Amino acid sequence: MGSIKSIAFLHNKKSQSGVLESFTKGLQEAFGRLGVTVASYDFEDFESGEAIPKIVETNPDCTLGFNILLPEDSPLKPVNIPHYAPLCDCATYYPELRLSNHMLASFMEQDSYGFYKKLGVENVFFLPHAISASELSSRNQSRDLDVVMAGSFVFPEAIYKIWQEQLSPDGLKAMVGLAEKVLASPHISHLQAFMELVEQLGPFEKELMDKKLDFFSQLNLLEVYIRNTDRLRMIQNIKNHTVHIFTAKSFMPVWKDRLKGQTNLEFHDEVPFDQLGEIFSRAKCVINSIPTIKRGLHERLLLALAKGASVLTSENIFISSQFAPSKAILNVLSPNYATIDAQIAEACKDEEARFKDVLACQQVIQSKHTWDARAKTLMETLPPFLKRL
Repeated sequence: MGSIKSIAFLHNKKSQSGVLESFTKGLQEAFGRLGVTVASYDFEDFESGEAIPKIVETNPDCTLGFNILLPEDSPLKPVNIPHYAPLCDCATYYPELRLSNHMLASFMEQDSYGFYKKLGVENVFFLPHAISASELSSRNQSRDLDVVMAGSFVFPEAIYKIWQEQLSPDGLKAMVGLAEKVLASPHISHLQAFMELVEQLGPFEKELMDKKLDFFSQLNLLEVYIRNTDRLRMIQNIKNHTVHIFTAKSFMPVWKDRLKGQTNLEFHDEVPFDQLGEIFSRAKCVINSIPTIKRGLHERLLLALAKGASVLTSENIFISSQFAPSKAILNVLSPNYATIDAQIAEACKDEEARFKDVLACQQVIQSKHTWDARAKTLMETLPPFLKRL
């Protein structure tokens, strides 16, 4: 199966709640089960130079690190050890990817992959998020949490204020209109919509260039605005169920301030990613706000389903292609947020039927969306890229 014999994993410990450490562990163990020799190094030891002689000595087929991009002058380049970076965020967070010819990367959603292909970057491909098969639990249990939201929050108004200071009234109107267009579509990504806006509306592109406003920075602001607008609207429209918000201490006052007056909320400290499954196993429904991901899925959706919860998610065409409509996947798109309460009530009124639908989704996850499935895909996908590099 393929020609991958050994991989040196670089552990990224800088992720919020330890999610990248969990991903690294899941994929590393999956490769090990396929007979690949795996070694593990802290990325800090790589950056300091301590790990490099060991990596060079063992001469792996590649190094691998989630959200780790190596510089063009990487010490591994002269010894022909390429690097593979599975990237878990939007394309525009990684502008340095354009500059390297000894590195390949995958994106967890197809629009980011397509974005870089348009820029002429060849060493990229699509690899969706996954979870470990051990997370799947077919045993139902008592669920004491109506709805769970786990995540950060930024005031959309803060982004709007930045645009007010940076853009003309017409430019501001164009950006807000673009955000609403993305929120209302299961297939139009913010990357696609922004590039179309630049191409079709000459004065907007001229304004950005005249003011020396970096396109990538504007796209990042747009992504944050869309994502947090969606999260806010979802929660504001849940009125007949208690919403449990798990968030870092730095985001707690922001959530509370923006949702003040809403009495069906309970706030909890953030839990590490490796403990999040325990929370989801107590939930009837988990919020999966991913309005800027149209051709991909999020590990939160997979983990929630694995733990027996239904998922309220931003509708997108990739999720629809993977999972049949059911009481397990509750889709919402702007401007139809007012349907959320009824969707949750309908899904939860018959627990036996709801859990049967969840189990059907678990079968899909078992066959298509575990780290074992991703490792098998990479055994076929990586060799041609590595040979070219």
